[in-house]
Amino acid sequence: MKPLNLDHSLALPPREYKKETTKKNLIVLHHTTGGSARSTFDWWLTDPKPIGTAYLVGRSGTIHQVFPTDCWAYHLGYSRRADERRSIGIELANEGALTHRGGYLYCFDRVSDRTRYRGRVFDLGRVWRGYRYFAAYSPAQIRATIKLVNSLLGLFPIPPVLPRGVRSGRVVRFKLQHRLRQGILAHAHVRADKTDVHPGFPWDRLVSELKLQRI
Repeated sequence: MKPLNLDHSLALPPREYKKETTKKNLIVLHHTTGGSARSTFDWWLTDPKPIGTAYLVGRSGTIHQVFPTDCWAYHLGYSRRADERRSIGIELANEGALTHRGGYLYCFDRVSDRTRYRGRVFDLGRVWRGYRYFAAYSPAQIRATIKLVNSLLGLFPIPPVLPRGVRSGRVVRFKLQHRLRQGILAHAHVRADKTDVHPGFPWDRLVSELKLQRI
């Protein structure tokens, strides 16, 4: 793969993350449930807590490095501080789960002209965690995310593995022990109330291109 081209224009000030270098053995994929990478970054700036991920991947495929990868911020949202410190978070700019109402789809759990969704849609075919439809990840975004994960696997002692049941277009039953795993996970694998990244993420492609193992 070609070297990464990182954008540093969305850099959080030191007060917005933990300037403590930590050993990394886990990558966690998220999506923003927001409009753009910039809007998510701006929201993080308004929050006094050190919440964020080291990377934001825009729909165009731009990879924004938000803070140094060996530092950390809160991004999992549960009580295991050790998992926050040892993990690298990657956020894909995406509206997330969509609400179906009157023949239209809406984002952010709000039905209005402003929140009507007009982009590409992933249809799971059944309801999962309250939703059937999700905003699709862009092809450029997927390519960039795979490149970023590949780079991080080379920079840190992160095992090139993910849970056995994780496959494209499928849901994974929440299991508490996923919190203890190393390798690559989605936020939805460690939080039963989350849907990111949603089942439209191409896990099979990630496994194939990076030669990952399912364990």
